[in-house]
Amino acid sequence: MPTDEAREAHQRGMDQMGMNQFDPAIASFGLAISRDPAYAEAYLARGVAFAKKQSYRQAIDDFDTAADLQPDLQGLYVRRANAYRALGRLHEAAADYTRALEQSPDNAHYRETREDIYREMECR
Repeated sequence: MPTDEAREAHQRGMDQMGMNQFDPAIASFGLAISRDPAYAEAYLARGVAFAKKQSYRQAIDDFDTAADLQPDLQGLYVRRANAYRALGRLHEAAADYTRALEQSPDNAHYRETREDIYREMECR
C-alpha cells in the first residue's frame, strides 16, 4: 500500500495529465515514486505521460519497472506495446499484446491490433 504522500502526488499527477500538463505530471509521478519506490501505478502513469510526449524509450523504462513490481497491472502491456510499436519494435509490441490478451482474453480490440502488428511485420 503506497504512503499517503505517494498517493497524493500520484493523484496530483493524474489531475495534471487530465489537463495535458505532461511535464508537471511527470514531476508529480516522480515525487510519488520517490516517496514509495514500489508504487507500480506511479511508474505506469509516468510511462503514460512520457508516451504522450512521444518519449517512448523513457515510457518503456517506466513500464518495465511497473511490470517488475506488479506484472498483473491492468493496461500495462497495451501501453508498453504501443510504445514499442511507435519505435518500430514490432516483435516486442506483438508479445505485449499477447500478454494483454492473457489478461483480457475477450478483448477484440487487443486481438485486432495484434493481428495488425503481425501484418506489419510480414510487410517488412
